[in-house]
Amino acid sequence: MADDAIRHFLNISTGHIPKADNDRLQALDRESHDFPVRVIHHEIGWFINCPSDSARETDAELRQRGMSDAFLGIMRLARQHDCWWINLHGDGEDVEGLPTFEW
Repeated sequence: MADDAIRHFLNISTGHIPKADNDRLQALDRESHDFPVRVIHHEIGWFINCPSDSARETDAELRQRGMSDAFLGIMRLARQHDCWWINLHGDGEDVEGLPTFEW
């Protein structure tokens, strides 16, 4: 098997994003958007692609779309750990040092 056949993902709670980010992600399911990263809805959250190349440009586009600093922090954390995907969901892990939101 090739070394790049297996990838990691970050498994994290939706409690680490504000409700406004959650609402934006939900809107992607209802409307066609040209969003800078791939978002796949699942039963209790989303899989979000976290491309490592052109991270600065991707983050700038996400900020333009209204995504929060908390969301961008999650993207940075995923990149730091060589994760290609984020599993953002209600039963995900709470990560010490990241902000949390109640909504």
